[in-house]
Amino acid sequence: MADMPPTEGRLDAAWLRLTDEGNQAMAAGRTRAAGALYVRALTEAEYQFAAACAGRQGLGAEAAPMLVASLANLSEVHARMGEAAVALDVCVDAVRRLRAAVVDDTVPRSFRRACSRHLGAALLELAARAGPASRDAAAVAQEVERTRRAVLAFIEADEHSPGDVHDA
Repeated sequence: MADMPPTEGRLDAAWLRLTDEGNQAMAAGRTRAAGALYVRALTEAEYQFAAACAGRQGLGAEAAPMLVASLANLSEVHARMGEAAVALDVCVDAVRRLRAAVVDDTVPRSFRRACSRHLGAALLELAARAGPASRDAAAVAQEVERTRRAVLAFIEADEHSPGDVHDA
């Protein structure tokens, strides 16, 4: 179970409730029930993530850690159910979604920054699921390298960019 992310702002109340209930179900050994709650929490996180990517009012930067935690929780459910490949795919999905937001020039720069900050947690989860001896190690290494290049390119561009119309 992923801990709920620390936040300076606010997190979506429905997401918090569903995640907390899912964590309680996992702690009680009710993996399937936890999975159902985590899927509902993920739906809420995805809604907030899409809103933040579009620059709409909402939670903004807080949507990135919500998405990471939701996908990490869902990955853990699949791992506990013996579905290692699905658990790994969920982690890859988290990295790809955050990376896509980082490289998308239509996403507000402040949210792109938030996504780049939370890629570390997503990459750690991915590495933990794959493990160094995994048959998927080469594919994971490729994801890590793509992500590293994308984040470095964003940081370089961000350092030389004037203000962002979305961030005004």
